[in-house]
Parts: sequence; C-alpha cells; structure tokens
Amino acid sequence: MNRINILGIKYCDMDIAEAVEHSVRCIEQREGGYVLAPDSELALAARRSRRLMAAVRGAELILPGDRGVFMASGILGLPLKNKMSGADYASALLARLSGCAKSVFLVGARPQTVQLAADRIARRYPGIVIAGTADGRFVDDTEVIDEINSASPDLLMVCLSSPKQELWLHDVCPELNAGLSVGLGAVLEADTSRRRESWLKRLWREPRRTLKIPLMVLAALWKRIAG
Repeated sequence: MNRINILGIKYCDMDIAEAVEHSVRCIEQREGGYVLAPDSELALAARRSRRLMAAVRGAELILPGDRGVFMASGILGLPLKNKMSGADYASALLARLSGCAKSVFLVGARPQTVQLAADRIARRYPGIVIAGTADGRFVDDTEVIDEINSASPDLLMVCLSSPKQELWLHDVCPELNAGLSVGLGAVLEADTSRRRESWLKRLWREPRRTLKIPLMVLAALWKRIAG
C-alpha cells in the first residue's frame, strides 16, 4: 500500500474502490483495526498534539478527509489519486457489505439520531444486519465496549466529534470484538444535501472548519518553501 506523508500524516494513496476492498479484507480477517479520514482541521490539530497524532497514525487506513488535504498533497509534489470524504467511503463500503450479509454496529450522536441512521442504513442497504446502536454521549467506556463485544459486529461505525472520536478509537480498539472500526465524525447526522452544498454555504454554516482548508494549504506551501 502506497502512503503519502502530508504534514506528518501518512495518507493512503488509493481510490474509493481500493479503500473498500482493503477494508473488506480486514473485516473478513477480523483484524480489528480502525479507519480514519482526517480533514484539514484534524490534520492541523494533530500537529499540535502528540497524543492526537499518535491516534491518527495508529489507523489501519488514513484517507484524505477534504479538499484541503488533497490540495496540500499537490503543493508538496505528492498528489493523491483523488479526494474521498468519509461519507462517500462509508456509502461505498456499506454497498459492498450489503451483498455479503455483514453486520454493523453504530456509536454516536443522540439515541434517536443514531437509531434513525441505523434505520436509514437498513432501508438503503437491505443486506446489512444492524447489530446494535449506542448513544454517543456515554461517560463510561466499559458499558459501550461490552455492548459492542456482545454484538460482535463485522463493522463498527463510530460517529463522535473530533478529536474525541480518534482518541477513543485509539484507546479502546484493542479491546473491541469488531472486524473493523471506522471513524466518521458527524457524517450520519448530516443531511445528504449538505454534502453537495457550495463552499460558501459551508463557510456560513461551519466557518471554523471551512477556514482550516486554506490554512492547510498555507502550511503545505510553507513546508515546500522551507524544504
């Protein structure tokens, strides 16, 4: 697997189809690792935190999370094959698993939200078995871990805020009885239409996150100039 180092994070240089097939192999072999798609905000935050950087680097697959990462790779002379969002990757992976009758467990958001997400997955991907759901506002890891391990899912979808999600996966993944875990942030809560909105609308809705994209580009430019 080819990996490209972008500001300290080694992103996997693959398209969605390749990422999905690699994930399926991990699930089949019950390797128990985790997948992350760090966006510009998370990538920049990881540069300031050794613990967060260790959590990101510990992922089995590290996928580019937004156009800022993709643009930075080009500036550094190491262009990634293509940009894939966590939502696009998750949709493709679920479609692939739907034909294999695999089970999925969801963690994150409020109880009603995560249940709605589970119902939506069940309708959209009829071959998927929903093994269970858990409220993302938990305090005690033990109870959630026990629920996951009792269900023994093929795929664990974790939808927590960053950096809580990345740190949690890094800390508890060795204890989980899951084929593969995927950190998706708030992707299951987002309305599908939002993923297609313009950058101006995203800037209005999420100014801090959207403005991290040019900061990521500037960091890559500085690294290219400084050598």
